[in-house]
Amino acid sequence: NRSSGSSGSIGDLSRKLTEIYQKIKKNYNMVPYPVQCLTVLRLADEILHSKGSISEVKTGEGKTFIISALAILLSQYGKKLDVVTSTTELAKRDQQEQEKYYNLFGITSGVLYNKQGDKDFFDTQLVEKETDASQHFNVEVFNCQVVYSTNANLEFVYLHSLFKKNPIRNRPYDVVIVDEVDNMLMDQSSSPSILAEPYPTMYLKDVLKIVYIMQNYSDSDILDVLKGYFPKVGNFDLEMIRKMKRAAQTANKYTLGKEYIIKDGQVVIMDQFTGHKRVGSRWNNYIHEMVEIKENVSVRSAQVAYAAISQHMFFNQYDHISGLTGTMGT
Repeated sequence: NRSSGSSGSIGDLSRKLTEIYQKIKKNYNMVPYPVQCLTVLRLADEILHSKGSISEVKTGEGKTFIISALAILLSQYGKKLDVVTSTTELAKRDQQEQEKYYNLFGITSGVLYNKQGDKDFFDTQLVEKETDASQHFNVEVFNCQVVYSTNANLEFVYLHSLFKKNPIRNRPYDVVIVDEVDNMLMDQSSSPSILAEPYPTMYLKDVLKIVYIMQNYSDSDILDVLKGYFPKVGNFDLEMIRKMKRAAQTANKYTLGKEYIIKDGQVVIMDQFTGHKRVGSRWNNYIHEMVEIKENVSVRSAQVAYAAISQHMFFNQYDHISGLTGTMGT
């Protein structure tokens, strides 16, 4: 019975949470708001008895502390938590701010991050080269009871694990708490994480440049020109030419400063929902290459993806998922 005094009931959760808040008040003179108490109780109850739920927490009501109090409470029921934020910088800030509360209860916490520099690198959709995840990430952090990170970091560790005999992540997909869940699972839901390798194709860049210049010509005219320039390349397919023409036309519709920016001589996609720079991400179907040609920057080799996962697929691996947002009603 969820309302009785049994383990995990509302009564049991209330008693444990009261003890937690009393200890925090005694040591740090911090008194939680009523809305924080109610939110923690509701989320903990849903996590222990169902898949999870979403709560709206308005600005100033203390989402960061709600998450840490929830993690402390659930840890008393043997749960391990991943806390997902929109950027690695936020993950580090939140973990450092809340670490004193975790330490008070003997709970270990840490941040999973990209060791090679994570300023913009893993914030949103990425295409990453094949490499050992242990070279990129501080995977030892998975020994902690509470791990903060971005969904991209967690997703790439998972993708790398698919190609390893022994799992890189040594903890179950138990509970995940998603900060700004509406943005993460709705606005960015179509942004997959992808493992890929460059796939160099002879003359492809030259072919793309010709098609870009001739995008307003007929397919047959373009075909004749390509055969004249590259007689030994092989058969050119009309469908491929049409695909490249569409890519060129799409590239011309994209606006510098809106859909993309130029940074360090590379075309960088701008996320239309968040404004984040999607460093490392590339449009497919030759669109990215055509934008590079349009902006007269170096055309990079096409990428071949060999593993990918969407945010929905990744989060569905968890036994329990809950989220907080300040904009549920907007």
